[in-house]
Amino acid sequence: MGSYVELSRETCYRFSRDQYELVNLVEESNRESQQIKNRGELSQYNTLQLARIKERAKKIHATLDRFMERQKIVTADKLSVRLEKNPDGSFSVLPVLLRKEGDSYTRMEADSLEQGFRSNPYNTGKIYGPDKTQYVFTPEQEEGIRQMRRCQRLSPEAARQVAEHPREIFGSDAFDFDLGVYGDRVVSIGEFLAPDLPFSLSSGRNWLPPEG
Repeated sequence: MGSYVELSRETCYRFSRDQYELVNLVEESNRESQQIKNRGELSQYNTLQLARIKERAKKIHATLDRFMERQKIVTADKLSVRLEKNPDGSFSVLPVLLRKEGDSYTRMEADSLEQGFRSNPYNTGKIYGPDKTQYVFTPEQEEGIRQMRRCQRLSPEAARQVAEHPREIFGSDAFDFDLGVYGDRVVSIGEFLAPDLPFSLSSGRNWLPPEG
C-alpha cells in the first residue's frame, strides 16, 4: 500500500504525508508483531507501537476504535533519576521520564509512575500505575529501570555517588543527565547527608547491591 489507494474505479484516496506515515506505522506494527514469539516481548512491543500510533493519530485527528482510545500509555524519550530518603535513613533511586523538546529534554509529569514502580517490584519493561496508566519502555530503557531496582536501599555514601556522578552508574544512552534538568532534583541531597560524613570508596569496591 502506498499513499494512493483505489477501492474501486469510482472511489480512490490519496493520503497526506502524515496520514501515510500513520498507515505505514500500523502495517509495520502488524508485520513485526508476527515475528515476536515471546509473550512478554510481544506485549511490550505492541504497547510501545500503540503509543506511537495514538500519537500519530492525534496529530492528524484520526479516529481510533474504542479499545485503542481507552488505553492510557506513556512513553519517554529518555530516562533520568531522582533520590528519595527512606524512613530507615537509606536512599532509593526513582525513575524520571524525559521528553525531547528541541535540542534538550524536559521532565514529564508522571504522577502515578513512582507508585507503580514501588508496588510492582518485578515489572521493568512495563509499569502499571494505580490509575491504570501503562508506562512502557524500550529494551534499553528497561535495562535502566532494572538498574534502578537494584538501588533501593543505598547508603548515604552510595547516594552521594549517584547524585554527583550519575553517569558512572547509569551510563547507557537511555539516560540523560543535563544539569538543568537533573541538578534541580539532587541539589538538596547535601541537606540530609551529615556534613561530616566521610565519603570514600575503596578501590575496586562495588557499591551496587547484588542482583537477585
